[in-house]
Amino acid sequence: MANQIAPDAPDEGYVNEMGLAFNVPAVEAVFGAPTDEQMLNEHRRLVIIDWAQTVSGYTLLGPAEHLAAIRRYHTIMATVDFGQNNNHDHNQNPNQLAKINAENARIMNKMNNLSLPHVPFVPVVKEIPGHPFPQAPAVHNVVYNNNNYDVNSSPPDNLIPADFHALYAVSTGAVGLARDRLRAIYWFYNDPRLVIGENATRVQCGLAVGALNEFLMH
Repeated sequence: MANQIAPDAPDEGYVNEMGLAFNVPAVEAVFGAPTDEQMLNEHRRLVIIDWAQTVSGYTLLGPAEHLAAIRRYHTIMATVDFGQNNNHDHNQNPNQLAKINAENARIMNKMNNLSLPHVPFVPVVKEIPGHPFPQAPAVHNVVYNNNNYDVNSSPPDNLIPADFHALYAVSTGAVGLARDRLRAIYWFYNDPRLVIGENATRVQCGLAVGALNEFLMH
C-alpha cells in the first residue's frame, strides 16, 4: 500500500456569536499521489475554514487547529507538480487545475493581507482562455512571452504589483502608467472583473485597483 500522505479529517461544525453555522466537510485519508477529487475536496475544505475564520475574527478554530488544516492541505498539494510542462494526469483537465492553483494563491494572499501586507503576492494563474483584445499595452519591465497565454499560465514577471503597498501605489501614480498596467492585467486574465477602458480616468483606475485587490484574494 502506498504511504499515507494525510489521515482522515473528520467533519467539523462551528457556530459563532452571530449565529452563523460553518460546516467543514470531512475528508478521507490520502495515500500516495492524490486524485483530482481528493485535491478538490481538500481545497474546498480549506476555503470553508478560511472563510469561517475570517468572518468570525479567527475565533472558530484555535491557532493549532487552523495551522494543522493548512499544513495538511499543503502537504497534499506538495505531492503534485503543478508546472505547465509536467507529466501528471492533471494536464488532462487544465481548467480544473487552474481553478485549484488560483484559489490556493488567493487563500495565501488573503491570509497575508490580514497580517503580513509586505509579503509578495502569490501569483494567481490565468483561469479564462483567450484575451479581450489582440495586443497587451507595453508596461515597463514586463516582457510578454507570447500573444496567447494558456489557461493555468502565471502572469509575466513584474506585471502584477509586488505586494499590497505596491498595488496602492499604482492608484496614486501617473494615470497613463496605471491605465496601461491595469489594461495589461485585464488583457492577460481576460476576466470581466478586471475590465478597464482604454481612456480610463484616475477615478476609474482607482476602482480597477480595488477590483484587482479583490481578484487577488477572492
